[in-house]
Parts: sequence; C-alpha cells; structure tokens
Amino acid sequence: MEPSPGVYFSTSKLRLTLPISKESYIILRSEPIVNLRLLSTSRMQSAVNASQYHYRIEVSPSDAGYLMVDEETGDLWITSKILSLANVTEFIIVAENGSVPWSASVPVARLSLTIDPQPVKEDSLDSFCEHHPDRACFWDAAQYRVAENGPTGGTIGTLGPAIYRRLCPQHQIRYALQEDTTGSDYLLLDPNDGTLRTRVPFDHDSHAPGPLLLAGVRCTQLQLLDDGSQSSEQTVNRTVTVTVLDRNDNLPRHEVTSAEATGDDVQVYLDDPHVNQVK
Repeated sequence: MEPSPGVYFSTSKLRLTLPISKESYIILRSEPIVNLRLLSTSRMQSAVNASQYHYRIEVSPSDAGYLMVDEETGDLWITSKILSLANVTEFIIVAENGSVPWSASVPVARLSLTIDPQPVKEDSLDSFCEHHPDRACFWDAAQYRVAENGPTGGTIGTLGPAIYRRLCPQHQIRYALQEDTTGSDYLLLDPNDGTLRTRVPFDHDSHAPGPLLLAGVRCTQLQLLDDGSQSSEQTVNRTVTVTVLDRNDNLPRHEVTSAEATGDDVQVYLDDPHVNQVK
C-alpha cells in the first residue's frame, strides 16, 4: 500500500505576545488571530480541503476554552476567557484526516502555538506597540518550512502576527529583505503583510539553497499622526531560517498500519511538539 502524501504546516512552533485587555479582546474577537496553512510535500500546494482534513486543539483541561479552532479551516479564534489567561500557555493544533470517522482519525500534522499574555491598561495599545516594535514586526519565535522542488511563488508564511495591524492601526509595518544576504535570491517578501514566498524552486541536496536558508529581514514600524503624516519610525532586523524539506524522504516519520487506523498511515513527525517534548 502506497503511503499517503505527506502534509505539513509551513509555519510551526509559533510564539506570540498577546496584549490582554477588554479593548484588545473587542478588537480581536471578530477575526481569527492565526490562519493556519497546511501544505502537501508532493506539490507544495495548499492541502486544505474541507472534506479532507479537520482540526482540533489538544490542551490540558485547565487550559481549555481560551481558543477555538474552526474544524474545517483551522483558523484560531480567541474567546472571552482569554481575559483571564495569566501564564505562558502552549496550545497544540492537530490536523486530522477528515475522510474517516472521528473515532478512527489519526493526526497528519501538529502545530504548537505558545501565547505569552501581557496585561495592558485600557486605551494603551498604541503605547504598547510604540515600545515593543519587535512584537508587532515578528513572531516571538517561529519555524518556517518549505518542500523542495515546489512551484515559484509558493507561500511559506508570515513573518509576524497580523493582529498588531488591527490592535495598532496608527503603526504601519513595512518589510524588506536585506540585500547582503542570500535570502533575496530565493525568497519574495510582501512589504505590507510580511508574507514569505519562494522566488525559485528549492533544492534540499545542493546549495540551491540546501537544507537551510538564512535570510536577513528588516522591519520598519512607522508611527502615523491623526492627519496621516509620519511622526517617527523604528527598525528591527532579524535573521529568518527556512528549513527545506527533502522531497525524496518527504517528512521524517514513523508509519504504522493497523486495523484501528482503518488502513491509513499513522505518521509521527520528528518535529512534532509531542515528540520533542522534554520529560
């Protein structure tokens, strides 16, 4: 029996600083805080199909209820309980094969999202963004992955959380690849929303770019006045690492076929947050 094509989250192990206040909750409750992207290793195309995959959150009972996940799209939403989140908390989002019953479904990919709650005073979001441009520009932590031999223009992911464009509209973010690094040879970067895409097909086994790509990125945060004029700007530089997945091997995994799995492959990925968890 041929194994099913591997799927993966192009961004994983995300960490986000989340300002906590009634004001921030009112702003963020109307849209997802994170849009997940599940890709296929065989085509580097979107593997999201409402009838093929569904999503759920794995979390301890004490940490349940802070987030909701759309079972069909994987979009993550906050709930009003987020106002009481006091500690750094990790949430595991699981994608499962939606073509089999829930009782027999097994995970095909996992993603961890760690939220660092930062209580802020009401009407102080603008000040928070002014003093923390790094939080608005970039995820606190993120892993980026791309399958080799994918099409030009394939989406990898965003450099930072989109929520800050909603929380702090007076602070505009602009991105650019640093020309003195190899990133500009292989990547395209949207200057407005920070989305990384492939400029050319990637090769894991050669130096084009090889198993790892390091890209220098510059983020500029512009603070605007009420009349739209610019009052100040701050710059944050980061080096972003993109892991190139070897298509010959697909993703590292352990496959098990059993009657309980109804003939489907049980794939445990080596970068799975459960596998890497330190006991």
